[in-house]
Amino acid sequence: MLRRGRPGTWRTRTTRYALHEQGLSKSDKRVPRKDTCLAIYSHRVNAQTSLAATLTSVFPWCAEWEQELTRLYCAYVDRKLAHQALDYDDLLLYWHAMVQDAALVEQISAQFEQILVNEYQDTNALQAEILQALRPSGSGLTVVGDDAQSIHSFRAASVENILGFPDRYGPATSVLTLEENYRSTQGVLDAANALIAEGQRQYRKTLRAKRGRGERPRYVTVVDDQAQADYVVAHVNPDLSAARGIEIEEVESTVEGDIDLQGFLGTDKSVRNGFQNIRMSFDISVDLSDQELQELAQLGPTFSPVLDSLTKGVPVVVQAQRKRKK
Repeated sequence: MLRRGRPGTWRTRTTRYALHEQGLSKSDKRVPRKDTCLAIYSHRVNAQTSLAATLTSVFPWCAEWEQELTRLYCAYVDRKLAHQALDYDDLLLYWHAMVQDAALVEQISAQFEQILVNEYQDTNALQAEILQALRPSGSGLTVVGDDAQSIHSFRAASVENILGFPDRYGPATSVLTLEENYRSTQGVLDAANALIAEGQRQYRKTLRAKRGRGERPRYVTVVDDQAQADYVVAHVNPDLSAARGIEIEEVESTVEGDIDLQGFLGTDKSVRNGFQNIRMSFDISVDLSDQELQELAQLGPTFSPVLDSLTKGVPVVVQAQRKRKK
């Protein structure tokens, strides 16, 4: 099984070798990068379109390399076969080939009473065809998604899968609209509703917040990522400073069991550096069971450096207490 195209992986090395075999690594003209070649290949497989169509619609700056890329991909596939290896795209491609066999697809489909697909707005043509082969009538099939959040077209995802779902599976299809939102305030949702309403083809919906009106959103323009991080830090700082020393459940949510400090602090490096630059600290109270408290005590002096590595230098004080009985 080949991992996606990270530097140094078998998939990336295989592409590099294939480029070299085809004489493209020493071309006078600038050849598309390895990761670009892999992205083109992946998009073409998952969208089930021709290489020419993929280049024209998604990678037009590489269109002049169609013949060379055709040879490259043939060499890439040959090398995978020689090593009896599959990449992530092959998992779908071979599954798609399997469900073309009537007896085999019947056997596979019989193993599932119900099929549930999440984030259906980000599925591609290959996935949609596999799903329809497993459930041609749509019986026992449920998909969940939001056509307004289709963001993976660069990976060949097609919003048409969810928009055309009722047409694909017929009049027996039921559409249930989920409009209650438990995460945002109504001010944010009002802005989202106004933007979503501009779409000509969509599932009409009006989002309603369970958290009340909230503050009116601000439209802020910044020059780059660092300026965005500085803006966030500057506006979050007063609120968190006032919240020091109170339990985390009053700021975010109670942490039970595993301490997900990385998740609490966020993973954006520039924002994290912003907090570090203003020397902000966090006091976090966590509810732990007796066993978890004992395990934490046994860590002793080794806990601080581990905590520091998790938080990337942002000072954090963890106050452990016995879990409340419910």
